[in-house]
Amino acid sequence: MTTRQDNPGALLVDGHVHFHPCFEVGDFLQAAASNFAAARAEKGLAEAVGCLMLTENSWRHDFRAFSEGYIARAAPEWTVNPTQEDCSLLARRDDGEQLVFVAGRQLVTFERLEVLALGTMSEYPDGLPAKEAAAVVASSEALAVMPWGFGKWTGRRGRIVQDMLTSPGAERLFVGDNGGRPGVGLRPPLFSLAERRNIPILRGSDPLPLPAEVAKPGRFGFVLENSADLESPAAAIKRALRTRIQPEGYGRLEHLTTFARRQIGLRLRKQPPRPPSMHGRRA
Repeated sequence: MTTRQDNPGALLVDGHVHFHPCFEVGDFLQAAASNFAAARAEKGLAEAVGCLMLTENSWRHDFRAFSEGYIARAAPEWTVNPTQEDCSLLARRDDGEQLVFVAGRQLVTFERLEVLALGTMSEYPDGLPAKEAAAVVASSEALAVMPWGFGKWTGRRGRIVQDMLTSPGAERLFVGDNGGRPGVGLRPPLFSLAERRNIPILRGSDPLPLPAEVAKPGRFGFVLENSADLESPAAAIKRALRTRIQPEGYGRLEHLTTFARRQIGLRLRKQPPRPPSMHGRRA
C-alpha cells in the first residue's frame, strides 16, 4: 500500500446506511469503527473521521433515537453529542474513536425505485413518481441520490432512471453505488452515463435487514478531503459534493457467493407489515 501524507481533515463517508431492527447498536457501532479503521489503512489517512449517512425509511426514526439517548443506554462506552446542526451527531468512544452521524431519508417512489435525501431532518412522502420525488428532494436542503438496487435499474425502471439522468435538473442529482453489488459481471451502464453527464457516484454500504449485515456500515464509501468539520459536518459534506467533483472511493464490492446468499436470505425472511403509501398509489 502506498501511504500519502496523513490528512486529519478528511472524512470517510458511507453514503447509504440503514440501522435495522435486527441490529444491536453496540455491534453496529463496533463494525463501523472497525470498517473505518480498515478504510483509513487502505487510503493512508491515519486520522480521518468516519461518517455514516443514515437513509431511514418514512416509518423509522433512528437518528432521533440516537440523539435522545438510545446509544448511551445500549452502548455506554459511546458518548453522543450534538453539533451545531440539527441533522448531525458526533459519537465518541472511551478510547477516543469518533463517528459522525448525518440524518437522511429513503423515499420509495410510485415505480418502486428509491430516492435518497442525504443531510436532512425533513420528511418526504412515499409514492411520488421518481422524477417528482427527486425534484422535491433536490429543491430542499438535502442531496438527492438515485441509488443502484438489484433488479431496479433494468427494463422500464432503468429507462426512467436514464431519462432522469439526461433531463433538465440532472445537474442537481447524484447516483449511488452499493457495497452489496457483486464485484463480478458488467458494471451498470447507467454509471457510465452518469460519468459522462458529470453526475458524481456516491458509494454506500446499504446494509440489508438481515442480522449478518450489521457488519457492513462503513465498509464501502468515499473520501472527502479537507471536510472534517465536526461542528457542521453535513454542511461540509454538501459543500464538497456540490462542486460536482467525483470523490475517491474506498472498499470492495461483494463476493458473488455472498451476494447470492444474502439475496436468498432477504427473500426468505418474514416480511414486516409496511405502512401504506401517503399517496395511496401502487406500481
